[in-house]
Amino acid sequence: MQVAEVRDTRLLTKPGAPRKRHIALNLPTGLTYKTGDYLAVLPHNPIENVCRVMRRLRLPWDATLKIEEGSATSLPTGIAIPVYDILSGMVELAQPATSRAVQMIAKTIPEEAASKELANRAGDESFQKNNISVLDILEEYPTAEFSIGQFLGAVPPMRVRQYSISSSPLEKENVASLTWSVIDAPAKGRGEGRHFEGVSSNFLERLSPGDRVQISHRASRTGFGLPKDNESPIIMACAGTGLAPFRAFVAERALKKAAGKKVGAALLFYGLNAPDEDDMYREEFDAWEKAGVVDVRRAFTHASEKSCGARFVQDRIWHDRKDAIEMFKQNASLYLCGAGVVGTGIAEVMKKIRMEYHGGSEEEAAEWVSKLKGERYWADVFA
Repeated sequence: MQVAEVRDTRLLTKPGAPRKRHIALNLPTGLTYKTGDYLAVLPHNPIENVCRVMRRLRLPWDATLKIEEGSATSLPTGIAIPVYDILSGMVELAQPATSRAVQMIAKTIPEEAASKELANRAGDESFQKNNISVLDILEEYPTAEFSIGQFLGAVPPMRVRQYSISSSPLEKENVASLTWSVIDAPAKGRGEGRHFEGVSSNFLERLSPGDRVQISHRASRTGFGLPKDNESPIIMACAGTGLAPFRAFVAERALKKAAGKKVGAALLFYGLNAPDEDDMYREEFDAWEKAGVVDVRRAFTHASEKSCGARFVQDRIWHDRKDAIEMFKQNASLYLCGAGVVGTGIAEVMKKIRMEYHGGSEEEAAEWVSKLKGERYWADVFA
């Protein structure tokens, strides 16, 4: 990991709507990237969750611990480390508790009835779906005699989160931006008023200009980048923050065109909620459309009357399939970025278009789509 400095941050959605944000980072000296690449971010847990653990395990704020050398752990061994530092950035506090961890806690509860109740809950499917953490369980069962050592053995190590870079290095080679959704929703099964917050998305949201963050560069998957030939046409499809790499694609082509180079046609299918809610980077894309760099076709889930009746990105592709087919005939490269459900929907509409245009069975159409992958079709699907 290397250290980057926050350059600026901003909210991209209407106040009160589910939050999507932008952050620009000054990269460390020597770090370079290409459009389509990623940055991995090492987040920290919210301070309130760290304090909850310290309070529940009855630890003073300045407690330190030393793990014996040779212990089976991802944590540093043989040196004294502040417990606060470990809980802040070395372990995951919000991850769902495993069945094994739940059983471990149950065995430390002195009351037999409560111990059996928790052990039985460990096998309940709804219990797993509610994303209940080790910390949540310890707070729910205050008599459990769980030590800091047992706690650290029951939670996973902190992992990095990977984000598509949403900027082009042609604009500022030492600056990269990220675009993401803030996960902040009522916590299932944890009482009224409790929220489940995504560790990394909320960590990034709390950052301000001048703050430092640990990042690393990761190259894009083979093929998920602009064609080497600037004049090659491209078709892009995304929903929500899946827009991130395509903002970079279009920004780079806009810069090249402004420099006098000829660029190919670009068609962007973009799924979002509503025009006045989450139409991210609208002014930029309007300017790029006016310059003839991209043609944007939106699908508004909550305002389909403003997007030709299309509620989802695959609906808009189907509505505008004649334009997509025409570009495909010109050897356009296809790109998809979004959640798994978006990928499934787009694969289905591609099969539907193939069957309408060429005939054949659904199985043959599915095979055709599969063969396109890695040749003319590249997908970046995230959880």
